[in-house]
Amino acid sequence: MVGTFNNGFNVNPQVPSLGQPSSLGNLAISPVTNPVGGAAAQVPLAAQQSDDSTRMLGMVAQMLFMVTQLLCDPSMKGALGASAPAAAASPPAAAPASNAASTTAQQPAQQANNGRLRIAVIDDFSTDRTGFNHGESVEQEITRGGNVDTVRFDRARQGQAGIAGSLEEIVQRVRNGEQIDAVNLSQAHFQATGDTQRVQSAVAELKNLGVPVAIAAGNNGPNQVNQLTSNNSFNVSNGTAQSGQGNITAQGRTTSFATANLVTQLAQLKSQGLSVDQIRAQLGVG
Repeated sequence: MVGTFNNGFNVNPQVPSLGQPSSLGNLAISPVTNPVGGAAAQVPLAAQQSDDSTRMLGMVAQMLFMVTQLLCDPSMKGALGASAPAAAASPPAAAPASNAASTTAQQPAQQANNGRLRIAVIDDFSTDRTGFNHGESVEQEITRGGNVDTVRFDRARQGQAGIAGSLEEIVQRVRNGEQIDAVNLSQAHFQATGDTQRVQSAVAELKNLGVPVAIAAGNNGPNQVNQLTSNNSFNVSNGTAQSGQGNITAQGRTTSFATANLVTQLAQLKSQGLSVDQIRAQLGVG
């Protein structure tokens, strides 16, 4: 590197090897003609040598200062051909592991679940005076085969309004990217209410989003129609004389358990990339 300074000298520093002392002989000095009169100024030899030594030491110090500036100034690293190493991106924090197969609807939206099926269960999870919990018994039937996690929507004693609200929440969570492979609704309501249309509209929207909904036909006999069902849902009968009207039959001692047995199969087919219409065609649902 050749540096030109305003003191009248061109400097070509020779970098000494490591471990060797540097000397003034390593600097090649060329006097420049005095611009006044064109002749070099005459200086006594001893004074000139002393003055030259002082200048060379000053030049060396200035060069060392410049090198230090270049090394310390990030904006000059590009000029030196050096680039600062890119900072490694911090990996995303891992989600805490959970041994529970069931989560509640109040928990944050969860993304793809490491290959496991994820089924939303809308039910009454309260325990009656005999110790029976309908929602838990249905949930146990769903998870009995393994590889299934459930998301609880506990709408105990809230009627169709609670069911409609649960379905609408599931619609929103699916739109936000949460993994829901199917919805289980082992609840029967044989009288239409002001919320029946909300239920059926949410089921239709879930179908459009690719999420199958299985609804129990009820156990009040073949002439009964669960008002929660529609042409967009899988309406599950268990083929007994007590079963209500359905469009598909599955095994189970009641239509609630038949629905729980079917919903896992629906979730598996959905996870394989089938649309709801394709699932219906594969299972022979009209």
